[in-house]
Amino acid sequence: MKKLPKIFSTLNASLAVGVMALGLSAPAQAVVYDFKMTGGASSSLAWVSSHLFVEVTEDLTTSANDVLFKFTNEIPILNPALPPSIAVVYFDTGTYTSLFTGMSITETYGVVNFVPRALTSSPFLPTNFTPDYKYGLSSTYPLDKPIYGINPGEYAVLSSTLGSGMTFANVIDAMNVGINANAATAASGLRVGMFTYFNSGTQRDDAAHVTNSIVAVPEAETWAMMLAGLGLIGFMARRRTA
Repeated sequence: MKKLPKIFSTLNASLAVGVMALGLSAPAQAVVYDFKMTGGASSSLAWVSSHLFVEVTEDLTTSANDVLFKFTNEIPILNPALPPSIAVVYFDTGTYTSLFTGMSITETYGVVNFVPRALTSSPFLPTNFTPDYKYGLSSTYPLDKPIYGINPGEYAVLSSTLGSGMTFANVIDAMNVGINANAATAASGLRVGMFTYFNSGTQRDDAAHVTNSIVAVPEAETWAMMLAGLGLIGFMARRRTA
């Protein structure tokens, strides 16, 4: 019997360890959405849409695999004294009324001062956008002072408790209906909006956004394919040394 070259022995051992590690630590599913400008005090703010995100992730630390919504602000700071800030976030569950039974803020990074707010909509969101959950600034701040919402480089995570029989897949299905370009159809899905304060020159402009498009989808199936590929590499290495 031929002795395996050292390189292939090392490769096989590494593959075995890698497959075991990946199998034990496969991440939760996550989908990242960006936002679309729907209105505001200045049409010149449309470019900020590509700098605002919400990442929707399974929370595998809970028995029901509840769902996390992580809001991130990456808008470039043009005026350090008045950074652009996400002031309010909204959730309209549409016809998916049993999707969640509750929602709460479970994590923040930076100086984020968010609390539950009265269920009123923004004048810049679609007229048929009726929030079921709303979180935002705990108080009103002067427009010439920093707004302690979600500023650039900061984030806030809202944890939603899934309703009976609901899953992460149900949430994503509802989100996909909510981002439909057809306004009437979108109203029946899960829609996420936000209200932002942005300093443009000497004026602070208001802008509202709703979910627009998926920008990344790293799902469990991706890891399954990776594991299969690693197994194939190991098999081929053995064949070459037989």
